[in-house]
Amino acid sequence: MGVLDRLILRDEQWARIAHHIIGDERTRGSSGRDNR
Repeated sequence: MGVLDRLILRDEQWARIAHHIIGDERTRGSSGRDNR
């Protein structure tokens, strides 16, 4: 296992965190910007 392998999420890891991420698959770029 190399360094880059540790930076890639497995499908089950992605499934656990996907609902916590701002935006969706169609949203690109800085969708979670803090506009204060």
